[in-house]
Amino acid sequence: MSLPRYSLTTWILIGFILGILTGLFFGDLCSALKPLGEAFIKIWQITILPSVAVSLIVGIGSLKRDTAKKIAVKALLVIVMIWVIGTVGYFSFQLAFPPHEVASFFSTQELAPRTDISLIDEFIPSNPFSSLSEGIIPATVLFCLFLGFALMLDDGSGPIVGILRILLRALENMTHIIAKTFPVGVF
Repeated sequence: MSLPRYSLTTWILIGFILGILTGLFFGDLCSALKPLGEAFIKIWQITILPSVAVSLIVGIGSLKRDTAKKIAVKALLVIVMIWVIGTVGYFSFQLAFPPHEVASFFSTQELAPRTDISLIDEFIPSNPFSSLSEGIIPATVLFCLFLGFALMLDDGSGPIVGILRILLRALENMTHIIAKTFPVGVF
């Protein structure tokens, strides 16, 4: 007699339930499993950002110019519409509520030191590979968009896009292999 074969979703659900039960019954003893959880997250990060980057480059690099123009116009309209809705919503909320008075007994001292984030460094990569390695998503996406547009405009870039498609398939295969560890990571 053989054991029934379960789908990956069923195994994930089993891992989830077993994880909850283990946490409930063993509590702080489960802190020994923390390195395994961190390793699981890092393994997933191996494929995610490169997959996003290569997908953007291949997707945009494969477009025809007129299709890209239509998409760009629609995207610009959506962005403008979101900005307008956000701006109107922001000022509407300001007018909808009465003025807020702050109690004088609260301290104005910050609890944690604040790190200032440079929006220019977040969105415009001076070194795209550094942005990719540090996981700075906006800078990586901007670089991939520009590279995809450059490949789209270059009529001789077909072989490069083909090679990137092969790389994308390899990354997808890696993701499918790593997905088999998901029930253990959820546990």
